[in-house]
Amino acid sequence: MTEETKVVDSTLDNEILTFQFTVAAINGLLQILGQAPFIASAGFINDIQRQAGPQVDELVAKKETKDEPKAAT
Repeated sequence: MTEETKVVDSTLDNEILTFQFTVAAINGLLQILGQAPFIASAGFINDIQRQAGPQVDELVAKKETKDEPKAAT
């Protein structure tokens, strides 16, 4: 890494990045993090769970609505 790249990297440290993963990919990542030392992985695991929770709840609600039988009219 060049000296110029190091300067740019440090100015971006607090910027938010957005990723899109499947539930299966996140579960795999959590399994890998679960095997790492707690002190190194706990923060990442908590961040993933905090951010994924509302999204998973929304997906479950959509699936339940989709799977509900249609009322006869």
